[in-house]
Amino acid sequence: MNAIMGLTHLAQEEDSIEQIQEYLHNIEVSTKFLLGLINDILDMSKIEHGDLKLKEDVFPRDEFINSIETVIGPLMREKNINFVIQMPKNAECIRADRLRFSQIFFNLLSNAAKFTPTGGTVEFSSELIEKKENKLKLRFHVKDDGIGMSEEFKKHLYDPFSQERSKLGDSVKGTGIGLPIVKSLVDIMGGNIQVNSQLGKGTEFIVDLTVEIAEKDEEEEQNNTSVENLK
Repeated sequence: MNAIMGLTHLAQEEDSIEQIQEYLHNIEVSTKFLLGLINDILDMSKIEHGDLKLKEDVFPRDEFINSIETVIGPLMREKNINFVIQMPKNAECIRADRLRFSQIFFNLLSNAAKFTPTGGTVEFSSELIEKKENKLKLRFHVKDDGIGMSEEFKKHLYDPFSQERSKLGDSVKGTGIGLPIVKSLVDIMGGNIQVNSQLGKGTEFIVDLTVEIAEKDEEEEQNNTSVENLK
């Protein structure tokens, strides 16, 4: 907030259009960071008080992949990171809380982008571990060749506001709440998360989640219902 107020004051006193545009860009960056912090704190509060409820509906595979490419793709391109997505077609649709399911991987992938140097590689993949009746046990991998983590920091990885000093310097910003939220969401969904990481050699998060297969006609029925509700 201090940064936003300070930059706003400087912009008001500045005559150069180019300098004003730079101030406005920095204000936008600071605003997004502040908004992310507020949303993270609200989510942590809901989780701690047991108020976070999952709202499951039909979640098409293609919609999930498109959301990843839309939200995370620009972060990767900004740093010229090679972003690889490998998602076998295990099911056209699943039943899941779209927001919370996606939030797990948005957080993990945005972290990978932050802590992977320019020109590095981030891989996002999944595999089928088990299929039982109408349920799938899926294993997701978020792997990067970034700066990695120390053994000491891994002990506090899911502690709120816990952060390790980055070799990339102050250019890397974070709230220290993203990973605790990820861990809490995975737990709420009955899943499991583990991490493999070494300093200077990168990090890999492995997330196991069991999801229910949804039929294609459920998606169409859901879309029709949404249209009817808008009339």
